Amino acid sequence: QELNRQTQAEEVALATAIIGRYYDYQASHSKAIEYLEQARVIAEPLDRAETLSEIYAYLAGAYQHLTRFPESSAWARKNIELGERKNHPINEAYGYEFLAENSFSTGQWRAALEYAERDREIGKRIGAQDRIAWANYSESSARHGLGDLPAAEKAAQATRSLAQNIGDTRLAILAGGLLVQIYADLGNFGAAALLGQQLLVETDELKHVVIQTDSRCSVAYAQLSQNQTGNALELFTQAEELINPTENLWIKMKYRPWMAQALVDAGRLDEAAEIAESAVTLGRSSGARYIEGLALRVQAQIQAAAGDWEAALDT
Repeated sequence: QELNRQTQAEEVALATAIIGRYYDYQASHSKAIEYLEQARVIAEPLDRAETLSEIYAYLAGAYQHLTRFPESSAWARKNIELGERKNHPINEAYGYEFLAENSFSTGQWRAALEYAERDREIGKRIGAQDRIAWANYSESSARHGLGDLPAAEKAAQATRSLAQNIGDTRLAILAGGLLVQIYADLGNFGAAALLGQQLLVETDELKHVVIQTDSRCSVAYAQLSQNQTGNALELFTQAEELINPTENLWIKMKYRPWMAQALVDAGRLDEAAEIAESAVTLGRSSGARYIEGLALRVQAQIQAAAGDWEAALDT
């Protein structure tokens, strides 16, 4: 009877966690956390690593997309600790994945590489291809941030290929978006345009609002690199329309400095100032200093364009 009670409780916890994950995919992250906390309260007394690995990982993801990175990392570390205590390495791998993602999201590129390598090592040891794929994505993001473009390109290509092979469409598109940015930075604009067109089709078929936004912004980034300002702004506007009704801040933090730059290039300085100010706020509040720096650079351009050289120099 006690075993049946525990089994039923575990089933309820997992079902509740799945509801939370659904809301997370809809970018309703606070609602996701509400359900995931309910699942956690049910599951923790059972102390089953298999059940808690998902719940802790989903909590880390929901807080990450609210750019509440310290809380996200706390859940990631809790997963690692549980995995070590229970000798359940998948918990550890999930934890290292989110530590890597939180690190590259805040510009801690070398820390991201270290966490990604731990995730990859566990994946290889237990034969979990998804762990290797997500580790490759974190590595590529970190290499890109460090300016090591050939290594970033190689890791992004490996991510997309492996993600496609294991059927992880979400990761395949994310890796593709990163690859479009890397191609643009390498000056390989033909490859960026070709892959970008493909991604826009893939992402709209998936109908995942964060992925749809990310793909549009990655393609816009490549267009902006080629001075295709009008095309880039059209995609940034679509991105705003997609993500603004949601709670997601991670994707806004990521692309708004680029959008502000596009508005400056188009001579729309008042709009650029508004978007740049929001990017500064997002960067500061989340601890992503490199985002803050990118946005401040745009603010300085706006001030210089207005002839306020002293303010531009101070910025």
